[in-house]
Amino acid sequence: MQDLLNTYTTIRTHLNGNGYPDMPIYSEISFSWDKFPGPIGWADAADRDTWFANLHQIVDSISLLSFDQVTPASIESITDHERATVLTTKARVSMKSDIGLTGIWPTLTSFQSAKASVENSVGPAEALDIDSYARWRHFEEKGSPMVNTGTGLNATFDFARPTRPVIVIDVDPNHLYLVRFSENLRHMKHGREIARLRTTSQKTERMTVPVQTTGKQGFWMIERIQD
Repeated sequence: MQDLLNTYTTIRTHLNGNGYPDMPIYSEISFSWDKFPGPIGWADAADRDTWFANLHQIVDSISLLSFDQVTPASIESITDHERATVLTTKARVSMKSDIGLTGIWPTLTSFQSAKASVENSVGPAEALDIDSYARWRHFEEKGSPMVNTGTGLNATFDFARPTRPVIVIDVDPNHLYLVRFSENLRHMKHGREIARLRTTSQKTERMTVPVQTTGKQGFWMIERIQD
């Protein structure tokens, strides 16, 4: 832990000595570092609080990585000690922008509401980091989550259908597309096949695959196989 403080100090000294005294330094640390017992192994509370006080003096902002929390109350609770005692003016909290029917926040409205609740409680305004600004903006603009695709694959979710959501896939000629589903990400490679897509056209054809969203979570994988 002292090595980390020394690294930040070295960076600050280097910036100051090269004409950048106003360039801020930001730190990201786990919310669990203040816990007893915890991953650090502090000698006692004084040992812990001294380290945090030194960090507070060196850097300009500290983001507490609370991305795995699923409610505003839990985000506030697990970061309470740092915000209230040892990082009072520089602590930020973190929130995951996992929006969608199978995500933490089922709708954009629920995400925005939770975000506002956290910011109003922890202050100052906008003292909140999200894991993916791109994913958040994509949902705001498209109304659907981002789909991670490989080279040559274009696909997205469409939740605006009147019956049920679909995966929209641009199917290229001379390729077979296999769509698999699993409720467990670890079993994705052996997930249940729910669709096989192929176009008889010589041009790319847009096709849809209906998806079930009744479970607590779901994962879809699209394989693109060239003939």
